[in-house]
Amino acid sequence: MLSKNIFIYGSLIIVGFLCGYFSTQWYFFEIDYKISIVEVVSLIVTAGLGLYIAGIIQHRQSYSRVEKSLLIDELKKIRSDLDIIYSSVNRNVIPLDDTVFKFKLISGNVSTFGDLLNICNSSVKIDINEFHLKINTLKKIVTSVPFRNGCFILNQFEIGNFLNEFRKIIQHIYSLEIKINRLK
Repeated sequence: MLSKNIFIYGSLIIVGFLCGYFSTQWYFFEIDYKISIVEVVSLIVTAGLGLYIAGIIQHRQSYSRVEKSLLIDELKKIRSDLDIIYSSVNRNVIPLDDTVFKFKLISGNVSTFGDLLNICNSSVKIDINEFHLKINTLKKIVTSVPFRNGCFILNQFEIGNFLNEFRKIIQHIYSLEIKINRLK
């Protein structure tokens, strides 16, 4: 990475010098060929500071981008598993084993998301216990009903409760994604 940056910045400096050289060869420019030592030092210091600042900003942006991607990818996993459960509830064919397994995955992904938030230098603070509570509320709606032939059977009232809680969780996930994307 460092050698790539050195190559890029070195190439830009060489192109700058070539442009300067060729511009002095054209006669319609009136250029004084005297350059004081102060101007040379000023040029070198300015170029050096520009390269240094650009390198720091680029490093910080790439570091921040990696953290944002990790956090948002974890939220996408949670959302994907929730969408599968939503689809099952929508069809009112909710396989017992698959649904319980998906809820375990979701719970694990929420914990992983919380761990990533603690590791990352993000200013997004959430209560993971509240997130788990919302997931558990959704889980109780689905898994506390009777099952038959290996599938949970929900009535219209339970489906309505599920949809209401599902919307709340999805809104929570969207608000987290927005907070994460706003991080600098």
